[in-house]
Amino acid sequence: MRLLASLNFAIRRFGPQETLPLAALLSFLIVSLYQFLQTTPAQFGASPLFQVLRWLSDGLMALPLFAAAVWTGHWAASRLGLTLASRIDVFKRALLIAGALAVFLVPGWFAYNELASLTQSADLVSSHSHGAGGGITKYWAGSVVVYVLLLAPLSAAAIWAAYHVATRYRFRLPKTADLFARGSVIVILLGGIPVLAWFLHQAANRAVSAQVYYTTSLQFAHIHSHAFFAADHGAHLPPPGPPVTAAPFALAYQVARAFQDGLVGQAIGLPVVALVLLWGTRRLRHQDQHQEEGSYLQEVAER
Repeated sequence: MRLLASLNFAIRRFGPQETLPLAALLSFLIVSLYQFLQTTPAQFGASPLFQVLRWLSDGLMALPLFAAAVWTGHWAASRLGLTLASRIDVFKRALLIAGALAVFLVPGWFAYNELASLTQSADLVSSHSHGAGGGITKYWAGSVVVYVLLLAPLSAAAIWAAYHVATRYRFRLPKTADLFARGSVIVILLGGIPVLAWFLHQAANRAVSAQVYYTTSLQFAHIHSHAFFAADHGAHLPPPGPPVTAAPFALAYQVARAFQDGLVGQAIGLPVVALVLLWGTRRLRHQDQHQEEGSYLQEVAER
């Protein structure tokens, strides 16, 4: 009972000493995964110091989002009555924190790509642009790797949901019908997650192309920064074309890419959160045992 009370008290305080260390660990680990997926070995070998500084700066910029997500996950777990007394509750709490991270990283994705597009604007003006690119960074790793990373946290959530249905949920049906209904739900959960992940991945792959702007047909136009001085070279500017409009569903594709990236990060985030919570539980358990042993020895000595 003392252990359970101490664990609940530690979680419900939500002080910086409980939130910030886990948030910092998750921030730098998940940012390192993103950087690994976006930076080829050749790029890292060409500028290792720059890549390290980029990792540090990105991790620090993302830290507030991670701290807010960790706090929100703990708050939601406490509202649901979850403790750290059992491993099942620890896993549920880790799922809630990982889910909060995936959601909180969506606005962070848009902010990061907007910042990247602003920092690249000077380069876009001084160089040749072949179509509209935007600030979205492509993964150099294969599509299969990204899909597997995306599937990992979703599969963990589906397994937990299937376990919950199998052990704690009952339909108000006869026993045979209840078993069939629960089995069907479990099959849909376990079989539907790979399909859902595939559709999300396909939509996310369109995020880069969705930033290409077009009118009646897709246009790829050379944009030369020295076109303003074309008169000096005897050239003439082309006549203005039709009005430019955004590609359909561009925002939806970008949201899908942002959510995919958030879930990909949880391939590391979910196990790290679970391990940290289990380690904290074990540490508090040992502290509680030492306190009980000390109290017992003190009582014996007083007798």
